[in-house]
Amino acid sequence: MENFYNPNNRTMQYYLNVIRMYNFSLFANHTLFVTSDPSVATTKIDYLETAPEVTAGEKIRLHIKTTPFTANDTITFTSGTAAKATVEKIDNRTVEVTGVAAGTSVITASNGAATPVTATVTVTVNAAE
Repeated sequence: MENFYNPNNRTMQYYLNVIRMYNFSLFANHTLFVTSDPSVATTKIDYLETAPEVTAGEKIRLHIKTTPFTANDTITFTSGTAAKATVEKIDNRTVEVTGVAAGTSVITASNGAATPVTATVTVTVNAAE
């Protein structure tokens, strides 16, 4: 180490503050290339909206939160009563609900895995004025 440390140009200080913060190792002899994201299963799903309402003929968006946040399995959305409200998936965390007729419909989010995780929310569809 006495050759590595140079008090005049602070090489050791540079090493400790800059190089180490990037987890650089002087002894590493391997390179790891990741070609795809690891599969992270959902353990819990929650809707962010608690009592959503929509008027017949209009649309609203509902959002979900997954645990862990980095879960990347496919989420599917279904409407319990398509005659009252229909659903259209926007992305893995957002669904667009269209009111069809006055009443209620239960919107279900599910990951469809071997051990399924689901969440439901009841959407109230108000009559068009």
